[in-house]
Amino acid sequence: MPLAAVFQNSEHADSYDDASFVLDTTGVVIGDLMVVVLGTSENSSGDVALTPTGWTQAENVNWDAGASNSYLGVWWKLALADAPSETFTFTAGRSIPHTGVFFKVTGVKSVPPLAASTAIDGDNDQTHGIANVAYLAGDLVVAAYISSHFSVIQDITAGPTGFTQLAKLKNSTINVMSKNMAVYSLAAVSGGSTSGLTVTTDQFPRDTRSIVFLIPKALPSGGGGGMGLGFGIGF
Repeated sequence: MPLAAVFQNSEHADSYDDASFVLDTTGVVIGDLMVVVLGTSENSSGDVALTPTGWTQAENVNWDAGASNSYLGVWWKLALADAPSETFTFTAGRSIPHTGVFFKVTGVKSVPPLAASTAIDGDNDQTHGIANVAYLAGDLVVAAYISSHFSVIQDITAGPTGFTQLAKLKNSTINVMSKNMAVYSLAAVSGGSTSGLTVTTDQFPRDTRSIVFLIPKALPSGGGGGMGLGFGIGF
């Protein structure tokens, strides 16, 4: 069974609310890999999105840029029951605007190693490079992107070439540092990398972040084991 990413639900909180994200697990079955992508705003203290109980953080990226700080993180958990009751409750140090996307990955036979890379683009332009990860035929590649601006309402207008959009959330107010987030996936039919791929916005965000990670087709055999992580940092 090939690996596939399936969107479940999302949440975009423009206002300051409690730090939780209720996950819609309809259709999730035992053995599915559950993945949460979370972005938050105004992280002046750096104390954001500590790992909820039972979840493993695959990667995160943060940039201390004063009032417009952004944080982007990815977490995973294997489903141990059909349609499990899940609320992703995170710690942010205080109530802050947040954006979350939840999806499942089907076809996972055991806990896979994830190769992950992050990138920060602080340039004041409309084309933003994403993190670079190399992949092989049969791998599932997921690209998460977040951008922010405190004085305009903006939109993400184009994702990386060849990728399918799983979710896109647009901020609707300019009086808080809400985030625009998009998550894309690629079921690779041949080997390659995400080097040179970009996301486009209709405005000039103050800062952007991306995380690209892959779930390899060549999954480990045998009894479960731990999860090995390979990291690369790109700017």
